[in-house]
Amino acid sequence: MMQKRCCHCRELFEPDVRAAKVQKYCKAEECQRARRRRKYNRWIRQPGNAAAHQDALRAWAKDYPDYWRHYRATHPGYVREDNERRARSLRKARAFRKATDLRQIAVERLDAIEAEGVGDCSAKQTDLARRVRGIVGYLRWTVKAPVFRKATDMAWVGGTAG
Repeated sequence: MMQKRCCHCRELFEPDVRAAKVQKYCKAEECQRARRRRKYNRWIRQPGNAAAHQDALRAWAKDYPDYWRHYRATHPGYVREDNERRARSLRKARAFRKATDLRQIAVERLDAIEAEGVGDCSAKQTDLARRVRGIVGYLRWTVKAPVFRKATDMAWVGGTAG
């Protein structure tokens, strides 16, 4: 009998004679779970399947409104893990808000620099002002992380202020 290597655990196994040509996973429960998970992930990415799945879940939830309350009452391990997951998610959201606040402070400081301007300290004021506007424009672009990515879309390219 020929042997194959399992796509999940990478161990050698003897495939079932009826499916030897197409079998890629061994019979271990963990490998079968991985096979089903991969198959489900492929299925859910197909157009329309995710929406249909959501509709089916909503219909099921209407039929069993107390399911999760009962499940949480009878599975304390799940409650602990779910609470830890929620806490991680909350910490991540707080960190994101903090980063957003820091970006806002940076943008306000750049606005202040731009509003202050260069002043009348040089005979080449327009050249110097253009350079300052270019630097401030670039810094604002890096801080705000704009939607555009092409250099031709940026207002500060070519020495013009935006």
